Amino acid sequence: MAIRLDQVKNWLASNIATRADVDALLYYDEPYMVCRGHKEVNHICSWWSLYQFGFGTYEFKGKLGAVGANTIQYLGLFEHHHGWWAEGGIFVWNEDGEYRLTTTWAGLSTTVVLAGQDWTKERTFRVVWDKTKVELYVDGIKVATITTNVPQEPMALFNEVSTFKPSAPAFEPTVYFNLESFKKVA
Repeated sequence: MAIRLDQVKNWLASNIATRADVDALLYYDEPYMVCRGHKEVNHICSWWSLYQFGFGTYEFKGKLGAVGANTIQYLGLFEHHHGWWAEGGIFVWNEDGEYRLTTTWAGLSTTVVLAGQDWTKERTFRVVWDKTKVELYVDGIKVATITTNVPQEPMALFNEVSTFKPSAPAFEPTVYFNLESFKKVA
Protein backbone atom coordinates (compact mmCIF):
# COMPACT_ATOMS: atom_id res chain seq x y z
CA MET A 1 0.00 0.00 0.00
CA ALA A 2 1.77 3.14 -1.14
CA ILE A 3 0.51 6.47 0.14
CA ARG A 4 0.60 9.36 -2.32
CA LEU A 5 1.40 12.84 -1.07
CA ASP A 6 -2.09 14.09 -1.93
CA GLN A 7 -3.60 11.31 0.22
CA VAL A 8 -1.47 11.78 3.37
CA LYS A 9 -3.75 14.18 5.26
CA ASN A 10 -6.87 12.12 4.58
CA TRP A 11 -5.04 8.88 5.35
CA LEU A 12 -3.73 10.31 8.63
CA ALA A 13 -7.13 11.57 9.65
CA SER A 14 -8.85 8.24 9.13
CA ASN A 15 -6.20 5.57 9.70
CA ILE A 16 -3.84 6.58 12.52
CA ALA A 17 -4.28 6.58 16.27
CA THR A 18 -1.86 8.49 18.49
CA ARG A 19 -0.57 8.87 22.04
CA ALA A 20 1.62 11.68 23.33
CA ASP A 21 2.24 12.34 27.00
CA VAL A 22 2.83 15.83 28.37
CA ASP A 23 6.18 17.16 27.10
CA ALA A 24 6.11 14.83 24.08
CA LEU A 25 5.25 15.89 20.53
CA LEU A 26 3.68 13.93 17.73
CA TYR A 27 3.22 15.62 14.38
CA TYR A 28 3.49 15.37 10.60
CA ASP A 29 6.36 17.36 9.08
CA GLU A 30 6.42 16.48 5.39
CA PRO A 31 7.42 13.77 4.62
CA TYR A 32 7.82 12.50 8.19
CA MET A 33 5.59 11.35 10.99
CA VAL A 34 7.62 12.61 13.94
CA CYS A 35 7.62 11.37 17.54
CA ARG A 36 9.71 13.74 19.62
CA GLY A 37 10.36 13.63 23.31
CA HIS A 38 11.55 16.41 25.54
CA LYS A 39 14.95 15.85 27.07
CA GLU A 40 15.13 15.24 30.79
CA VAL A 41 11.44 14.26 31.01
CA ASN A 42 10.11 10.69 31.12
CA HIS A 43 7.28 10.14 28.63
CA ILE A 44 5.91 8.10 25.76
CA CYS A 45 4.93 9.22 22.27
CA SER A 46 3.55 6.91 19.57
CA TRP A 47 1.32 6.49 16.55
CA TRP A 48 -0.07 3.39 14.93
CA SER A 49 -2.19 2.61 11.92
CA LEU A 50 -5.65 1.18 12.19
CA TYR A 51 -5.00 -0.68 8.94
CA GLN A 52 -3.50 -4.18 9.36
CA PHE A 53 -0.69 -5.50 7.13
CA GLY A 54 0.04 -9.19 6.48
CA PHE A 55 2.95 -11.21 5.14
CA GLY A 56 4.98 -9.47 2.45
CA THR A 57 7.97 -7.31 1.67
CA TYR A 58 7.73 -3.74 2.97
CA GLU A 59 10.00 -0.77 2.49
CA PHE A 60 10.23 2.60 4.22
CA LYS A 61 12.69 5.36 5.00
CA GLY A 62 13.38 6.63 8.47
CA LYS A 63 15.93 8.02 10.88
CA LEU A 64 16.58 8.85 14.51
CA GLY A 65 17.35 12.39 15.65
CA ALA A 66 20.01 11.20 18.10
CA VAL A 67 20.81 8.10 20.13
CA GLY A 68 22.00 7.65 23.68
CA ALA A 69 21.19 6.44 27.16
CA ASN A 70 17.81 6.18 28.86
CA THR A 71 15.60 5.87 25.81
CA ILE A 72 13.93 3.42 23.46
CA GLN A 73 13.23 4.58 19.90
CA TYR A 74 11.10 2.38 17.67
CA LEU A 75 11.41 3.27 14.01
CA GLY A 76 8.60 0.73 13.81
CA LEU A 77 7.51 -1.49 12.08
CA PHE A 78 4.57 -3.73 12.99
CA GLU A 79 2.68 -4.51 16.17
CA HIS A 80 -0.31 -6.84 16.61
CA HIS A 81 -2.04 -4.78 19.35
CA HIS A 82 -0.36 -1.51 20.24
CA GLY A 83 1.14 -1.58 23.72
CA TRP A 84 0.97 -5.37 23.98
CA TRP A 85 4.28 -6.15 22.30
CA ALA A 86 4.40 -9.81 23.37
CA GLU A 87 1.24 -10.56 21.36
CA GLY A 88 3.14 -10.04 18.14
CA GLY A 89 5.52 -7.60 16.56
CA ILE A 90 8.36 -6.87 14.21
CA PHE A 91 10.42 -4.08 15.71
CA VAL A 92 13.25 -2.08 14.14
CA TRP A 93 14.51 -0.14 17.14
CA ASN A 94 17.25 1.40 19.25
CA GLU A 95 17.72 1.09 22.99
CA ASP A 96 20.42 3.10 24.72
CA GLY A 97 22.40 3.43 21.48
CA GLU A 98 22.16 -0.25 20.48
CA TYR A 99 20.35 -1.04 17.21
CA ARG A 100 18.10 -4.12 17.12
CA LEU A 101 15.60 -6.22 15.20
CA THR A 102 13.04 -8.08 17.34
CA THR A 103 10.20 -10.43 16.52
CA THR A 104 7.55 -11.42 19.06
CA TRP A 105 4.73 -13.91 18.93
CA ALA A 106 2.59 -15.68 21.54
CA GLY A 107 4.52 -14.20 24.47
CA LEU A 108 7.99 -15.12 23.17
CA SER A 109 10.57 -12.87 21.55
CA THR A 110 13.80 -13.06 19.59
CA THR A 111 16.19 -10.12 19.31
CA VAL A 112 19.22 -9.64 17.07
CA VAL A 113 21.64 -6.83 17.96
CA LEU A 114 22.82 -5.06 14.80
CA ALA A 115 26.46 -4.02 15.01
CA GLY A 116 27.86 -1.18 12.93
CA GLN A 117 24.58 0.65 12.35
CA ASP A 118 23.93 4.41 12.35
CA TRP A 119 20.34 5.44 11.81
CA THR A 120 20.83 9.14 12.57
CA LYS A 121 20.87 9.72 8.80
CA GLU A 122 17.89 8.62 6.71
CA ARG A 123 18.13 4.98 5.76
CA THR A 124 15.99 2.73 3.58
CA PHE A 125 14.64 -0.24 5.52
CA ARG A 126 13.22 -3.33 3.86
CA VAL A 127 11.50 -6.07 5.84
CA VAL A 128 10.72 -9.43 4.28
CA TRP A 129 8.10 -11.20 6.40
CA ASP A 130 6.68 -14.64 5.69
CA LYS A 131 5.43 -17.60 7.78
CA THR A 132 8.95 -18.83 8.56
CA LYS A 133 11.19 -15.76 8.82
CA VAL A 134 11.73 -12.02 9.05
CA GLU A 135 14.66 -10.48 7.18
CA LEU A 136 15.85 -6.90 7.61
CA TYR A 137 17.77 -4.96 4.97
CA VAL A 138 19.23 -1.51 5.59
CA ASP A 139 20.16 0.43 2.44
CA GLY A 140 19.96 -2.80 0.42
CA ILE A 141 22.25 -4.85 2.70
CA LYS A 142 20.81 -7.77 4.65
CA VAL A 143 21.66 -7.16 8.32
CA ALA A 144 19.52 -9.80 10.08
CA THR A 145 17.33 -12.85 9.70
CA ILE A 146 15.06 -14.19 12.45
CA THR A 147 13.36 -17.59 12.13
CA THR A 148 11.82 -17.89 15.61
CA ASN A 149 8.78 -16.17 17.12
CA VAL A 150 7.68 -14.93 13.70
CA PRO A 151 4.25 -13.22 13.86
CA GLN A 152 1.52 -15.20 12.11
CA GLU A 153 -1.30 -12.64 11.85
CA PRO A 154 -1.70 -9.18 10.29
CA MET A 155 -0.38 -6.26 12.33
CA ALA A 156 -0.53 -2.46 12.44
CA LEU A 157 2.22 -0.09 11.35
CA PHE A 158 3.66 2.03 14.17
CA ASN A 159 6.56 3.96 15.68
CA GLU A 160 7.30 5.25 19.15
CA VAL A 161 9.65 7.05 21.51
CA SER A 162 9.70 5.80 25.10
CA THR A 163 11.82 7.15 27.93
CA PHE A 164 10.32 5.46 30.99
CA LYS A 165 13.65 4.44 32.45
CA PRO A 166 15.28 5.26 35.80
CA SER A 167 16.30 8.68 34.51
CA ALA A 168 15.25 10.66 31.45
CA PRO A 169 17.63 11.20 28.52
CA ALA A 170 19.95 14.20 28.27
CA PHE A 171 19.00 14.60 24.59
CA GLU A 172 15.74 15.03 22.70
CA PRO A 173 14.80 11.53 21.47
CA THR A 174 13.18 11.79 18.06
CA VAL A 175 11.99 9.26 15.49
CA TYR A 176 11.33 10.29 11.87
CA PHE A 177 9.24 7.84 9.85
CA ASN A 178 8.93 8.81 6.20
CA LEU A 179 5.26 7.96 5.82
CA GLU A 180 5.23 8.77 2.12
CA SER A 181 7.95 6.20 1.45
CA PHE A 182 6.15 3.28 3.11
CA LYS A 183 5.06 0.68 0.58
CA LYS A 184 4.46 -3.00 0.11
CA VAL A 185 6.84 -4.07 -2.65
CA ALA A 186 6.01 -7.79 -2.82
